[in-house]
Amino acid sequence: MIVTDEFYVVQDSVGKGMVQVLVGKATKLDRSIKKGDTVEATLAADGYAVSIKKKKAR
Repeated sequence: MIVTDEFYVVQDSVGKGMVQVLVGKATKLDRSIKKGDTVEATLAADGYAVSIKKKKAR
């Protein structure tokens, strides 16, 4: 299997802009995420996401 890097584009937490989040083979990714979901991304110093998970509704 060949895994290539990809990225997700998400709106920042204050809704003012879009942020490109890099995703690599080490990223823990919630595969149930769909367009329009609210997510929480944890980023490493190199800019890659450590994890991206769907936030639960309050």
